[in-house]
Amino acid sequence: MKKFSKILTIVLSLICALGTAAFAQQDTTVTSEAIGPLSGSVLVIPPPGPSTCVSPDTVNFTGNVHVVAQVDTVANTVDVHINLMTVKGTGQNGKYIGNGATSILSLPAGISPGPINFAADLHPPNPCRAGFTSQGALQITVRLTFAADNTLATVSAVAGTAGN
Repeated sequence: MKKFSKILTIVLSLICALGTAAFAQQDTTVTSEAIGPLSGSVLVIPPPGPSTCVSPDTVNFTGNVHVVAQVDTVANTVDVHINLMTVKGTGQNGKYIGNGATSILSLPAGISPGPINFAADLHPPNPCRAGFTSQGALQITVRLTFAADNTLATVSAVAGTAGN
């Protein structure tokens, strides 16, 4: 009986080990993140109306973008998540703030994607906010490169044209 219980213990151990290996899935996603600089100038055109800010304002932006990339090595796609960090601008009317985030899913992987464009929010100083549509008023272009191991190598961004 002792011999039988030892054999049974060995057999059960092997079954558990093989079962665990058979059900274990290999992770096919490479996740990385990077922070890169944002710069650029934007011509902000205030809306007509009661605002005391009536002339266009050239705003020089600085700040950073935070990017998380998830490369699926089996599907050969990449999901990109972009978030603006500390994006501020200065113009003749005062200080402006840019904020926002976006996610782009299932871009082709294998090569660095082309420029990624998205519309962030732009918040002008008071009293220029009156009648200004902040949502999507700040165009951002983000550029990424990937290393051979599918991790982010470089990130940079440029603020583009905004108008209301």
